Amino acid sequence: MGRIWRDGHILLKLKLSLNTIPFGLRFIGVRYRPTDAKLCRARATLFCFSYIALGMFLLIHDFGTLMKDFEVSVTSTGIKLVMWNSQTIICQLFIHVWQRTDAFKAILDRFQEAEMVSTTFRKQRNRSQQVAKFFYTLMASLVPFYIVSSAAIRSYGYLMSYSGTRTELFNVHINIARAFANYLNGTTLMVAVHFFSTFVRGLYWEAKAFNQDLKELKPSDPSKMCMELERLLIKHTQLARTVRCVDKVFSQFAFLMLCANVPTLMFRLIRLMTRNHWAEILDAIPSVTIFVYIYLGLTVAPTQMRSELAKSTIILCGNKDIWAPYDAEVNRLARTLTLHFDQPDLGISLWGFAIVSKPLILTTFSVMLTLLAFFLEFKNSNNAMRSTNFGA
Repeated sequence: MGRIWRDGHILLKLKLSLNTIPFGLRFIGVRYRPTDAKLCRARATLFCFSYIALGMFLLIHDFGTLMKDFEVSVTSTGIKLVMWNSQTIICQLFIHVWQRTDAFKAILDRFQEAEMVSTTFRKQRNRSQQVAKFFYTLMASLVPFYIVSSAAIRSYGYLMSYSGTRTELFNVHINIARAFANYLNGTTLMVAVHFFSTFVRGLYWEAKAFNQDLKELKPSDPSKMCMELERLLIKHTQLARTVRCVDKVFSQFAFLMLCANVPTLMFRLIRLMTRNHWAEILDAIPSVTIFVYIYLGLTVAPTQMRSELAKSTIILCGNKDIWAPYDAEVNRLARTLTLHFDQPDLGISLWGFAIVSKPLILTTFSVMLTLLAFFLEFKNSNNAMRSTNFGA
């Protein structure tokens, strides 16, 4: 990615969020560029697949333990561990592929070709990037804190008072391997989510700047109006091509991560709501915070961008200076521009299955709450049954 990291400030101030991220990858040994020496690339690839192998070992171990000794008291924890390992392995693989194919340089080149250097909303844009960078730093710092605190709590035996299944999930050797893998792969996970949200947020601000230009379109002369409409037509075409370029890079990543994150978050919430000991509650809070951050990072920016793109038609139809007084050429260009706006699949897709939008988030929340209520009721029924059997 070479020079593109240094010149990122030209394009939407993306450098505010991207310039410090390669350090996290370099610290764990997986950062490289396609132009690096073969030895450097081979070393980074070796580190990457070593971390993936460690994550796969824990994934297979936890899944096998969960299936062998299935118990209601440890189901949420076991599923959380399986899905967490799945997410970290997915991110490790995608980070490696993105670096190998120089995908981010392709995206930034597309931004540059589209001349997306608008200064509209400069303060809001910079503030947004700074807030995103702050939350990324906070969450990245929370990962090692969560790992250390969880290991300390389990070492004192607060979480070892259940069945043999829990003990097998958290024996000393597995716990050490899990802490090591969680730090290495968890760092990559935070980097991948931040990359995704940063690029999509850049598109959101460009869509917002485009709509602002559309609102301020009030030339009195029909010939000037035609020129402005042609300019906006070309600009929207370039914006749409950039959105599809970003979608091509991230659609599979977004699909797999959401599929893994939603059940992880749900079962972690179940664990938080069904714990009685203070140590168990403290153990659950950081992980819930991390999973909520990942979910919001995967959904908020694409939804905002999708909503902003959908506003273009409303703004165009509501601009009376375009439609009256009637001019045939202006009317033709305005209708053509409306057809360009009507692209139902323009946005960040989940591998082509759906577009990340407000209805999708509402559906996801509805399903999560329904399943959460079901499992909590199942848990209460199981506890009541045990109490009845004990009393008998």
